Amino acid sequence: MKISDIHNIFLRSDGIATDSRKDVKNKVFVCLKGENFDGNDFALQALNHGAAFVISDRVGLVHNDRLIVVEDALSTLQNLANYHRHYLAKPLLAITGSNGKTTTKELIRLVLNSTLSVHATQGNFNNLIGVPLTILGGTPDHDLLLIEMGSNALGEIEKLCEIAEPDFGLITNVGAAHIEGFDSLEGVFQEKTALFRAVGRRKGTIFVPTCDERLHNGKYADVQRIEFGIDQDNVVHEKVLFVQLHSVVPQIDGQISFSQETAAFRSALMGIHNAENCLAAIAIGIYFKVPIEHIKSAIAQYVPENNRSQIINRQSTTILLDAYNANPVSMERALDVLKSWPKPRKMAIIGDMKELGESSKEAHRNLQNMVKKIELDACFFVGEEFRKSGAKGYLSAEDLIEYFQANEVDFSNAIVLVKGSRSVGLERVLPHLAIDVE
Repeated sequence: MKISDIHNIFLRSDGIATDSRKDVKNKVFVCLKGENFDGNDFALQALNHGAAFVISDRVGLVHNDRLIVVEDALSTLQNLANYHRHYLAKPLLAITGSNGKTTTKELIRLVLNSTLSVHATQGNFNNLIGVPLTILGGTPDHDLLLIEMGSNALGEIEKLCEIAEPDFGLITNVGAAHIEGFDSLEGVFQEKTALFRAVGRRKGTIFVPTCDERLHNGKYADVQRIEFGIDQDNVVHEKVLFVQLHSVVPQIDGQISFSQETAAFRSALMGIHNAENCLAAIAIGIYFKVPIEHIKSAIAQYVPENNRSQIINRQSTTILLDAYNANPVSMERALDVLKSWPKPRKMAIIGDMKELGESSKEAHRNLQNMVKKIELDACFFVGEEFRKSGAKGYLSAEDLIEYFQANEVDFSNAIVLVKGSRSVGLERVLPHLAIDVE
């Protein structure tokens, strides 16, 4: 069956389903494989539960007029998404980067949605399955597709770009995130910049942060570019959107300068890194002709959630919860925020940084040294990687919880950073601190 025929079936359905445990009625169920499951095992079950059609790559299933057998179900899903992308013929903006891509994506979504109808990546649907599913969720009523792209290995961004064919691209930054799958920082750079190369092939536009010299060094001079950055020297800039920052802790307060105009803005976010994320959203909003007042309002109303840059105030204690992801760059930025915070007592609960490969031990030792320089009132390290690097700490969040249950630690009148990789699950510790955080 041709992909165009499958697309016609898809348009007559209620969308795509990949999990037989959820509602599949009148949807196209795609039999995907994972480490611990094979969707083909549930093909007939999906048909019995009312799926409009099932796409399977298993030969020998019982014949059914609503069963489409293909060579590879995942490739078919990706090809279907690419076909749908052309069917929609809408502008597509893709975002990647080592840090901040989800926060930046949400800021951009809010900014653009003030005047446009934007279909954006939800949750962590930023991989070789999530990106196709996101594209297939787009409709002719949308004005723009906003796609987040993640990667754990060389070649994934290039493949995602083949599926999405982005007209616009933003790389938030390039750092040592998931470096285990790329061998080196140079490998990370080559992986992330695959987005810029893909946009260049489509004669599109890239948004380039001046804070990252490798992205800003003119290598992509043949690609139409919009530059933005934080003004460090109060000079006048032409054709570049800049912001002067008045404060980044406990909130971001700055002034945008563009096209001989200026405008003040505020954000509930904190830190220089989040100021860069806000500026990216502002630059993209201006490019798409969103009124500046709408941009300012959208930036101001964004409140982080899902364990990302959350601020939790309880009695005299402030908790900075950022337990969704962690790498050396994001850890350094979080510690900078902690160091700058005005509260007199500073404490931290820091979990492992995952997927750093051979550089893990050195990275965790460097992080311990950074912590020592801040001279915190207390710091609790959690995870096997810290143990391997010689830190005195706790193997798991549960071990730290047991310690807090047996020993009353005073968190009053303190700023407490809680940061680590998702798998460490540091958010589980919060209810066991000696403060009310329910």
